[in-house]
Order: sequence, then C-alpha cells, then structure tokens
Amino acid sequence: MNNLKKSYYLILWVLLAVTLVLSFKGVQLRTYNESNNRAIMTVADYKAFAKTANSANMNMDEILLGLQENGVKNIAVNEVTLRDLAYNGDIYVSS
Repeated sequence: MNNLKKSYYLILWVLLAVTLVLSFKGVQLRTYNESNNRAIMTVADYKAFAKTANSANMNMDEILLGLQENGVKNIAVNEVTLRDLAYNGDIYVSS
C-alpha cells in the first residue's frame, strides 16, 4: 500500500514537471507581449452603468456625458443574450 502511494506521488510530480515545461513557451510569449504593452485605457461597463441609471431614475445620456467629462473614453459593451432580453421585457421565454 505504501509503495502504491509513493508511485502516485511520483506520477503527480512528473505530471507537474511536464506541465511546467510545456507551459514555459506560453508564459514567455505572454511576458513578452505584456512588456511591450504600455497603454492604459479607462473603460466603463455599459451594462453596470445602465442598471445603476435605471435604478436611480437617471438618463443614461447624462451618465455617459459625465463619464466622458471625467476622462472615460471607452465603453465596454457585452453581447445581448436571451436572458438579458427577457430581463428587460423585450421577449418572453417559455419552455
């Protein structure tokens, strides 16, 4: 029983070493790409601000204008899913 446990640990360490060796090139590429990236972008999540504006009874155009005045130049827009459309009442989903 003890030898079986030792062999499991040996297999685990070998798999770990193989994984580290195989992932080295990906880590090296990621490090190279990140070291060349010097840009910083301030981005606002549209969906989060839209929900907040809706909760606070505020106009989304005013929110976006305020964000722009405070330096936000980019807005992240997620894809529209069926769940989002159903939540907004745009469609009715039944099964």
